[in-house]
Amino acid sequence: MQKRILVSGLMLMTLKSFAQGLTPDEIETLQYAFMSDTNIYFRLADKCPSSDNIYWELQFGKAVLLYESKQYAQAIDLFLLVKDAAPAFAARSYQCMGMAKAEQGDAAGSKIASQTAETLYDAGTKIMHSQNYTEAIKYYSSLLSANPICTNAIVFASLAYAQERLDLTNDALATCEKWVKAMPECPAAFRQRGGVKWKLGDKAGAQADFDKVKRLGGRVDAKKPADEPPAR
Repeated sequence: MQKRILVSGLMLMTLKSFAQGLTPDEIETLQYAFMSDTNIYFRLADKCPSSDNIYWELQFGKAVLLYESKQYAQAIDLFLLVKDAAPAFAARSYQCMGMAKAEQGDAAGSKIASQTAETLYDAGTKIMHSQNYTEAIKYYSSLLSANPICTNAIVFASLAYAQERLDLTNDALATCEKWVKAMPECPAAFRQRGGVKWKLGDKAGAQADFDKVKRLGGRVDAKKPADEPPAR
């Protein structure tokens, strides 16, 4: 299941970039090719514009397909290439390498790769500490763009917080909506969304989120609105 989610998430990301190079019928074909016939996928991919971003999306896609076909060593080699050439894909490449190494029985290597992925996801901590929220938004937005199946709470929380600090409250709400969808059992996601809703004047929606936090076993007072505390 995890592998299928990985492929589906990647496909959604790459199809956007391919849109200008393919006809609607070809895009439809690509969706099925991705899951069944990799030769069709690569043939259609060759028609895409040759910009750097698309090129490295394709390389990452190839690595995922190698992983899917259980060619783990080749997949790892390509993930290594992608993470050095395209920093936006570095965290996700390490995440996938961890999965591939686990399939090879390399528990130690898998752990290191997974820990590196987590460290990269949190590399924006220094940016946040410097209160450079514009740069933080750029950094965390890039991570989410490169990893549409992200389930790292730090990424969502940091992005939403930076957006709030710059009074981009509607953007913060959109980030929280993505967070809730990606991690529906995470109390922090509902707590932060509740705080953003409160700022936007949606106190009923905020209260519903705070109630959800309590049902999930979290603490509401950790995200208390500034003007008055939420109802207990």
